[in-house]
Amino acid sequence: MSTEIPVPFTGLGAGTGDLTWGQLRIWSAMTLSGTTVNMGGVTPLPPGTTLESTVDLVRDLMSRHTTLRTRLTFDDGSPQQTVAGEGVITLAVVDTDDPQAVRDQYQHTPFDSEHEWPVRMAVIRDGDTLTHLVVMYNQLALDQHGLDALMADLANRDRPVTALQPLDLARQQHLPAARRTSDMALRHWERLLRTVPARRFPDSRDPRVPRYQEIAYSSPAAHLAAQVIAARTGTDTSAVLLAAFATALADVTGVHPVLTQLLFSNRFRPGLADVVGHLTQTGLCVLDVAGVPFDDAVRRASRATVSAGKNAYYDPRDRDELVAKLSAERGEPIDTSCYFNDRRTQGRQPPAELPGADEIRAALPADAERFVAHVERPTRKLFCHVNDVPDTLDVMIRADTHHLAPADVSACLRRMAGVIVTSALRPADPA
Repeated sequence: MSTEIPVPFTGLGAGTGDLTWGQLRIWSAMTLSGTTVNMGGVTPLPPGTTLESTVDLVRDLMSRHTTLRTRLTFDDGSPQQTVAGEGVITLAVVDTDDPQAVRDQYQHTPFDSEHEWPVRMAVIRDGDTLTHLVVMYNQLALDQHGLDALMADLANRDRPVTALQPLDLARQQHLPAARRTSDMALRHWERLLRTVPARRFPDSRDPRVPRYQEIAYSSPAAHLAAQVIAARTGTDTSAVLLAAFATALADVTGVHPVLTQLLFSNRFRPGLADVVGHLTQTGLCVLDVAGVPFDDAVRRASRATVSAGKNAYYDPRDRDELVAKLSAERGEPIDTSCYFNDRRTQGRQPPAELPGADEIRAALPADAERFVAHVERPTRKLFCHVNDVPDTLDVMIRADTHHLAPADVSACLRRMAGVIVTSALRPADPA
């Protein structure tokens, strides 16, 4: 059983303007797939939580943050963001003992970015007791770090909001200082794009229907081994995993050097740390790992990651024009549809006490591959996610089987874990 409570709200900052660069990136991904990217979860409520206090929380949430009062408009055909100064959002009250089912329903129901607020909320009730709050966000409104900023703000609701708002950020990105930053980043992109083959993948030996598949691999041994290599090379485990991904992909595809895009939050930039919005953009990374010891590949990955992050703040429309221009010069499209995303929030630095060789070997039998899903909707040709799973390296690759066969995806995952373990146990061996 479910009832709906209308929650009226008012807030400052109403207006219409361009999307931010981060919003443009995620909107491009949504346009490709034909659906929204949703993010949220289930939170247990403290004992004694009342419906009135939950309504107040929802009202504060909407009133304080313009990004949650933002919908898209298409007056000239291109998307713009319109912030409302007032409105009404619905809080669902659901009688169930399965809050995860409500979360899953919200997760798999696309948002209407033009007519729906970019947040859905339901309070779960068991008898007379409120047990959980379910919240789902349209990622046009905020990314993971934006959600962290939102949670930090809600813990201080008695204070005024001082963070830069997305509509103001979009205006700021038209100013000369931001344009110079964008131009500098795109010069970096141009330098790298001129050094790589246009193609990323050979013709697939096994195209499938549905066209896209997700396959994952879990390796506690590689998790331990990555710590050893990170300590040995003076880097972190993200660099180890990126180097292993590049090594495995180059082995499977035969394409050198490896080009991939890395995701960055851009919150290290002045004035952006506490923005409740979507700031994530991609930086370009090119790694030549052919014939080099794996430790050297890890160090190269570490340096390339820093360079990619410095150059991940730019106007995506100008980036698209640049890729189109360079493709026309070559007479063939330059394929940039390869992504690597380390989602882990902890465990990137090696621990003080490193695992020994026997501990790594003892963990090897727990390695396991699993099929995750068929994906009907269009997506990038290859997207490698490192999942935030404790005590194991958990990697998922979503691939276009018309460009990379499922067997090649499996080989890439196994090779990725294998090169990490081998390098930790036998550092003198070539990758």
